Amino acid sequence: MTMTFSGFVSVVANGFRAARSVHSWATDSQLKNDFQGYLAFLEKRRVLYAEWQYENTRAVLASLSDIQHRTESLRSAHPSDKDLRSLLGKLVSSIQTASDVIRGCNMHSQEGEFMAFKALLKFRSDMAQTLAVACGRLGITPKDSELEQFIMNMALVRPKV
Repeated sequence: MTMTFSGFVSVVANGFRAARSVHSWATDSQLKNDFQGYLAFLEKRRVLYAEWQYENTRAVLASLSDIQHRTESLRSAHPSDKDLRSLLGKLVSSIQTASDVIRGCNMHSQEGEFMAFKALLKFRSDMAQTLAVACGRLGITPKDSELEQFIMNMALVRPKV
């Protein structure tokens, strides 16, 4: 039996501990609009999808920085929503950790490249989990099927770093 995107993100969102909160994301139209803009921004980010062999370290770090700034902006636009602040705060921390690890890797060695790849994979997994929870709670589906597939494929991955 094939699971749809909306069914998948509903299951993930229901597993999110803060889902029991009183605040209803589904009725917050400003949050929905802001999150749809965030998704549209992410749809163009190849760092989420590209194979590691085609990645350029400087471009990866620049993309992670852009995503971090956009995530922080979304988070600060909704200061009264504790659940959203917590969810996005964890993502910002994950982005920063991945950036720090990648910056510290010696990309001229196989071990350094592998460590950088693992850090990027961990970020991708955290991003997909965050997007799955938010999409599920807001009742939003990405317009781009590649982003939708990314969320479904990566949200359940638990890489060890």
